Amino acid sequence: MNKYHTNGGTMAIKTSAGYQRPDYLRKIESILRQAKDVLSQLERSERKIEGKYDFNSHSLLRGNFFGNFLRGNKVSAVNSNIDRAQQALLDLHANLLLFDEDLAKKIYLPSKMSEFSSANGKASDIAIRTNMRLKQFDITKAKRSLQTVIRRLESEEKKTRYEIAKEKELEEYKKDKLKGKIN
Repeated sequence: MNKYHTNGGTMAIKTSAGYQRPDYLRKIESILRQAKDVLSQLERSERKIEGKYDFNSHSLLRGNFFGNFLRGNKVSAVNSNIDRAQQALLDLHANLLLFDEDLAKKIYLPSKMSEFSSANGKASDIAIRTNMRLKQFDITKAKRSLQTVIRRLESEEKKTRYEIAKEKELEEYKKDKLKGKIN
């Protein structure tokens, strides 16, 4: 008889024989490993986006083909970094949904920039750079939400390891023939 109950925000499967802890622990470790990989992916994306909004906005590069090409490439590079981060977060989110819906709700998904058209003045240059910085903050926000999920998973892992050790100790005590007799 399986019963689902929430244990501090994380779902645990309890049967009449106690927790199915080894399987549950393996699942936590697997998701935790994946979450840490996604966190490193987000950190790489954040570093790559950081340098993209630092470009020369000289008036000679505004409103012509070459300037628009440079800006388009930068926007495309930012979007490709966000796309990789989104894909990694979505894969993790799918696994978290199977594990714990409440924990999966904490994941924040960054959004891409709109496609670049052309920059005709200083205001449009500033708007493009500001949007790139905002996308970097989006990645930072996703990173913080993922760090919260990782902390919760690590806490659940510690709790489960403690419960396993406690159960082993109880089993050893039950097997002991002398059970607390003083010799």
